[in-house]
Amino acid sequence: MKKPILTAAILAGISSAAFASAFTSGDIVVYETESSSTLSSAATAVDLSEFSTTGSLVESLAMPTADSGTTHSLTDSGSAGSDGLLTLSPNGEYLTLAGYDASVGTTGVVSGGGNVTIGIVDGNGDINTSTSLSGLGTNNTRSAITTDGTSIWLAGSVSGNGVDYTTVGSTTATELSGSNSEEVQIFDNQLYVSSEKSFQIATLGSGLPTSGLQTETGLSGFGKATGDFYQFFMTNLGGGSAPDTLYVADSSSGIEKWSLEAGVWKETGDIAFSGATGLTGTDDDGTVELFVTSSSKLDSLTDTSGFEGTLDGSLDNLVTLSGGDDQFKGVAFAPTVAAVPEPSTWAGLLCGVVGLAGLRFRRGRKA
Repeated sequence: MKKPILTAAILAGISSAAFASAFTSGDIVVYETESSSTLSSAATAVDLSEFSTTGSLVESLAMPTADSGTTHSLTDSGSAGSDGLLTLSPNGEYLTLAGYDASVGTTGVVSGGGNVTIGIVDGNGDINTSTSLSGLGTNNTRSAITTDGTSIWLAGSVSGNGVDYTTVGSTTATELSGSNSEEVQIFDNQLYVSSEKSFQIATLGSGLPTSGLQTETGLSGFGKATGDFYQFFMTNLGGGSAPDTLYVADSSSGIEKWSLEAGVWKETGDIAFSGATGLTGTDDDGTVELFVTSSSKLDSLTDTSGFEGTLDGSLDNLVTLSGGDDQFKGVAFAPTVAAVPEPSTWAGLLCGVVGLAGLRFRRGRKA
């Protein structure tokens, strides 16, 4: 989407580092492809567009479009609607996204067999695209997630390698699953994955596996024959610790709510939203606020029905794109800036270091 122009007077005296401004906690970030012409399978630029919860554009953070040292390009196919499923780390500190290490305009960027780039962006707006993975084949890589800015899980239809594990700065990945996959997510320290064509939504192994082929265990009772499931959000509305409520973007119907009743997932309502692929949410004492995207829209929805209640509320359109040269894909909440120790903590650490240094000095002196 078109960005505001800053005048030279405004820019004067501002360093380039100032443009990597911190995200605002609670805002919404959308993976957006940008093109000067009609979108196609050629590589397009990618922005992370930050919006307030009322739909006002705050800023757009451009991903690199040229390689430089350890920085790799992160572009995406303009026409690949299943790509770009943006995720937020469980600790809320990192956005993770997948793209391709190719320059803007590269034809058939997905099928061309180029490297996959994983981007990690922290709460300060600092971008790390040092992870450029080879050997993932000639098909879509759709999503990735990190827990700590180092460990990375990615998902897609990467020549049979549906879910893989790698670490930041790596050039290869370890296969965990061979199924065609959409979004990889982590809830309650468990790896989950969605699939348009296979198991629909499943746990992958136990906890957060990093090696070996893992068992995909589909959620009991979940799914339907016509479902095309992409991003999803899980929470606990009924007590206990494990997730018992699931919201999912189904591109064939819209937003669906599922509830875990006596160990079986049952659909408890849906709201039509054409072409839904991106979805994220937050739970505030049982009131769930959802944000959902299609290729041209960002909408919000508040569900107050609680555990096992029928999905209620109505869609509120926040942003609508015009024209065919931009496209919304995945959506996530903005990352927060990692907490730093309180001054008293720093003082304690400093005193400890000084004390140890003094002790070593005294021990080293001759009597």
